[in-house]
Amino acid sequence: MPQQMHLDVMVDDLAVATDAVLALGALPLRGDHVFADPAGHPFCLIPRPGWAAPVHPGVEPAGAPPPE
Repeated sequence: MPQQMHLDVMVDDLAVATDAVLALGALPLRGDHVFADPAGHPFCLIPRPGWAAPVHPGVEPAGAPPPE
C-alpha cells in the first residue's frame, strides 16, 4: 500500500530540529529538510510562520534567552 500521508512539521529552528530528528534515527531524503522516519515514512521540517501559534505556549525554545 502506498504512503497515505506526508507530514510537514513546523519548527522554530531548522538547524536544531534537523540535529534532533537525525539523532532520533531519521534519514535525510532528497530535498531541503526532507527526512524519513525509521519506518520509512517521509516528513519535512518547515519554519514556523509568524502567524502560527507556538506548539508549547509559555515554553521557550532551546537556546532562547531566559525571560526577563
